[in-house]
Formats: sequence, structure tokens, C-alpha cells
Amino acid sequence: MSDFPKLVIATVSSAITAGIAFLLIAVGSMPAGLAAAKLGLISDEGAAWIGISVGIPLGLVGGGIVFFFCFRKVMRYGEGT
Repeated sequence: MSDFPKLVIATVSSAITAGIAFLLIAVGSMPAGLAAAKLGLISDEGAAWIGISVGIPLGLVGGGIVFFFCFRKVMRYGEGT
């Protein structure tokens, strides 16, 4: 049997998982910016930039890492240890 169906399943499932990880990390950075704004450490504009300049890059890195490990795990599913 060809590995193509397994490759498609691994790619799609890893992409979905990486997208969810990206959203969780990017949205998770918003409370940090809001908390700093509420404490008076930064302005409201600074809180918005925290989400953009910190959350999006961290989300991309985290999503890439999740994609890599999920893809490897799905491709090795069913093999011996």
C-alpha cells in the first residue's frame, strides 16, 4: 500500500493541530497585555502591540513545533517502538 494516504492524513491533522496551537498562543498573549495595561505598566496601545508583536511570532513558532511533532507521530503510528 502506498504511503500517500498516510501522508495526506498526517499533513491535514498536523495542520489543524498547528492552527489550534497558533490560535491558543496568539489569543493567550492578549490577557498578558491587558493585565499590564490594567496595572498601568503600559498604555492600551502597548497592550495591542503585545498581542501583535509577541503573540503572533510565538504562535507561529509554537504552531510550527506542534506541526512537526504531530506529523512525526502520525507518520509513525502503527510502527513498533
